[in-house]
Formats: sequence, C-alpha cells, structure tokens
Amino acid sequence: MRQYDMENEQSEQQLMPQHYEWHQAFYTLIQHPRVETFQKLLQDPQAKAQRAYLWMLLPGMLNGITTMLIVAQFMGSSWLTAIVLGSIVGSISGVMRYITTGYLIQRLAVFFGGDKTAYGKFHYIRGIYLPAILLLYLLITLLLGNNNITFSIVFSALLAVEMILTGFALRAVNKTMSWNRIMLTIYIWYFIVLITFTFIRIPYV
Repeated sequence: MRQYDMENEQSEQQLMPQHYEWHQAFYTLIQHPRVETFQKLLQDPQAKAQRAYLWMLLPGMLNGITTMLIVAQFMGSSWLTAIVLGSIVGSISGVMRYITTGYLIQRLAVFFGGDKTAYGKFHYIRGIYLPAILLLYLLITLLLGNNNITFSIVFSALLAVEMILTGFALRAVNKTMSWNRIMLTIYIWYFIVLITFTFIRIPYV
C-alpha cells in the first residue's frame, strides 16, 4: 500500500508543471530557442508578470548607477551619492520602462489580432531573456563606446537576437496570430525603437 502511494505521488509530481528559477528558465531558452520552449516556460505555476519586474531590477539598477557615475564625474559629485541615487532611480525607471514597452508591444499585437488577455504572460516571458540582453547592451557600450563600427555591428547582432526572441514570445502568448502579423508587429515596434535610439537617444527596454 505504501509503495502504491509513493508511486502515485511520483506520477503526480511528474504531471505537475515544472517551476523554473530565472537562471533555469534562461538556460532552457538558450538551449532551445524556439516557440515551444516559451510555451513550456509559460506552464510554470509561478509564471507571473511580477517575477519579471523583479528580474528587471538588476539591469535597471546597473544602468542607473553607470549613468549617475558619469554625471558625478563631470559635476564633481560624490560617487557614493551617485551609486545610491543611480540604484534607486535606475531600478524604478527600468521597471517602469519595461512595463510600458511590454504593454505597447502586446497592444500593437492585439491591434493585429493578438490575445487581449495575454499582457501578463508577455510581461513574464519577455523578462526571461531581456535582462541578459540589456546587460550585454550596457557592457558593449562601456567597452566599445557607441560611435564606432564595432559597436554598430555588435549592437545590430544583439538587436537581431532580441527581435527574434520577442517574435517567439509574441507567438507563444498569441497563439492565434499568424507569423506574418507577428513579423509586422516586430518590424513596426523596432522601427520606432531605432528611430528613438538613433535620433533622440532615449534609453529603451
């Protein structure tokens, strides 16, 4: 009887969706970067947008600290003040930009026939890959500057990866959307991003 109960419990555990910490979800996605992987990760019982907001704190904080340290260097301010202010302002602004841009991308997808109830899912699934990409953006900017051909090539490669993964994420949460409409959503959104980055120089998420 006890053995039967143990076997029953094991079979129930196998049927339960797997829970992923961020590093596990990211590693799974890197191993198999396709729509099916995104859909599998969405089965996580804790696949909630709030988790993605927490994950976005780190790149936002580091970006804020870097920016404030550069400002402090020119203004002669305290580096400690710059770190504290950068941490607070960067974290908050990073999460707010993430929420805003995620909403706008999914809203654009809804305009082209996407799922009106998928905003939370898209926020969550986008938070798996975007922190790493944003940290890489920050790293190449610090190492290469942003006015040379090497930076442009690496930046373009990262942007292409981000576009592809965002397309997969949109497809995973908007199952009824055709690939043509998803590609149209991606092209429109990233055209706006490139215009903003190139001419206005507003950091985006």
